[in-house]
Amino acid sequence: MRNENLLFIGFMGCGKSSVARALALDLKRVFFDSDDLIELKFKLSIKEIFQKYGEDFFRKEERLLADFFANTSNAIIASGGGFYKNANLKEIGKIIYLEAGFDFLKNRLSKDELLKRPLFSDEKTARALFEERVHKYKALAQQTINVENKSIETIKDEIKKGLI
Repeated sequence: MRNENLLFIGFMGCGKSSVARALALDLKRVFFDSDDLIELKFKLSIKEIFQKYGEDFFRKEERLLADFFANTSNAIIASGGGFYKNANLKEIGKIIYLEAGFDFLKNRLSKDELLKRPLFSDEKTARALFEERVHKYKALAQQTINVENKSIETIKDEIKKGLI
């Protein structure tokens, strides 16, 4: 296995944070979550950041993190759903897309989890956003893992097979 970062991309609720955190423990690597880091910086939730500062502000913070991640090594990184828009993604490391259908994701998330995701507030808008992003995720990914109805262990095993 090469000594590089692993960057997880995918739509909201696909399990990027859960899978990346579990894989980081297995591989004894540092774990970063872009959304968590932004929340910590501002001591606000993502929803509050969107409400107070707007989406453009949030995306600028993601760009700063993308630059930081591009200068790290041996990390496993869970990104937010829109993080793929950063131009230097391939400089960060291997890009792994966690793939799932919209209805699966919507049904997987609890009402509380849906409320935390500002771009999921209107189902019609969220579905359109999903349709817009899914092709971009696939185009960027160096490994795609379908996560529907799979345990974290199974997903981790599939990812590890792709690292050899």
